[in-house]
Amino acid sequence: MLEDLVMDGIFGFAWDFASVSVTTLKRLTFYWGVRNENLKSVSFDTPNLVYLDYTDTVADKYPKVNFGLLVEAKINLRKTDGNATNFIVGLCNVKILNLSSDTLEVLTYCCKAIPLFNNLTHLTIDGNGRIGWKSLPAGLLKNSPNLETLVLLGLLYKSRYGELRWCNPDEKEEEEIPTCLSSSPVKVLKIMEFGSVGPDEIEEQLLEQINYFLEKMPNLEQLIFYIDLQFEEADLIAVFNLLHRLLNGIASSKCHIKIITEELCVSSTVP
Repeated sequence: MLEDLVMDGIFGFAWDFASVSVTTLKRLTFYWGVRNENLKSVSFDTPNLVYLDYTDTVADKYPKVNFGLLVEAKINLRKTDGNATNFIVGLCNVKILNLSSDTLEVLTYCCKAIPLFNNLTHLTIDGNGRIGWKSLPAGLLKNSPNLETLVLLGLLYKSRYGELRWCNPDEKEEEEIPTCLSSSPVKVLKIMEFGSVGPDEIEEQLLEQINYFLEKMPNLEQLIFYIDLQFEEADLIAVFNLLHRLLNGIASSKCHIKIITEELCVSSTVP
């Protein structure tokens, strides 16, 4: 009885179609490297799958996507002229979701609509040093009414290509991102690998980001920064002291802020 399947390094095969149909399968890792042409069709009939790690370019179509019991998914989809709508809809029961920066682009340009993710409680956005920290998937956040934890990993302070925000091209970016945050149910926000890329003004970045999220997210209870750079404890305390003086219009009634470096952990509660 097959329960765990790994399909890795299959980029050398010239396939036009791919299908995984195993009713007993519980864990699937599917990795297909970069190729010149996308698949014409990809199907999944795995009703008992609970974990999916999927890397591929968007296929022309996804005739069948059966992930009825899916709990956790890690998705890295690369944009093509294909249609990823059915695949994304097939993920809508997932509870834990990890999306790459490429997948954010797919959500905008290769999906006709973002489905409702009623079960999603934990979302990770992996920027991979390519996009800015304001590049949030507005449609997905709006359609995740029970999201509790949001993790932003490896996001630039500002994108090298300008501030890339994968929202609907027809909508105003300045309004779309704050709107999705102001209606967000997220209680815990974690910023990982902060300071690993971007300009040197790390304290200014830190203060701006803390202020930004506190002003926008009404249900935020914990805001945690994991910083790769070394800090003096006095510098972190100075950041908190300045924050308390500058804060105005906080959306959340009370939020516990924690800054973690390799050697230090400093926390404070605001307001």
